[in-house]
Amino acid sequence: MAGELGTDFAFAHFLAPDQAEGALAAYRGLLAGRNAAGGSPGVLAVRAVTAESEAEAEALAHSVVLWRARKDLGEDLPLPPARAARNHRWTSLEAERAYVRERGLVWGTPEQVHTRLAALAEAYAVEEVMVNTLTCDPADRLRSYRLLTEVRGATVQV
Repeated sequence: MAGELGTDFAFAHFLAPDQAEGALAAYRGLLAGRNAAGGSPGVLAVRAVTAESEAEAEALAHSVVLWRARKDLGEDLPLPPARAARNHRWTSLEAERAYVRERGLVWGTPEQVHTRLAALAEAYAVEEVMVNTLTCDPADRLRSYRLLTEVRGATVQV
C-alpha cells in the first residue's frame, strides 16, 4: 500500500526476517511505477540489543527470545529479567520457537551490532535502519541505545 500511495515504508524485520527482501522489492517496484523520483528505498526496522560484553548482550537477547517464544505459544507474559532467562529450562516448544525468533534479533557488543546492522542495510539496500530494543530493565534498554550510538558517533533519540 505504501508503494501505491507513494509514501515511506518501514519493514518490521524483527517480525518476519525472511520476508524483508520481497516486501522491500514490492514496495520499490510500486513506487517506481508511480514515477516517484527520489523516493525512499524503505526503512528496515530491526530488533537489536547491545551491552558492554558479548555475554551480557547474549543474556539480554535470551530474555527477548524467551518472551517472544512464549508469546508465539499464547503466553502473553511480561519480558523476563535476563537472569531468569539465563536459568530458564526451555521446553521443546519454546526452544523450537526460539530458533525461529533468533533470526529476527541482532545482539552483541556495540561494534558487533553496528557491523551486523550495516550488513543488513547493505543487503536490503536501505539507507535507514530503525532499531527497536526490548529489555526488562529500562536502564539496560537506554544503555543499549547509548552504546550503539556511541560506536556510530550519533546521538540518542529516545
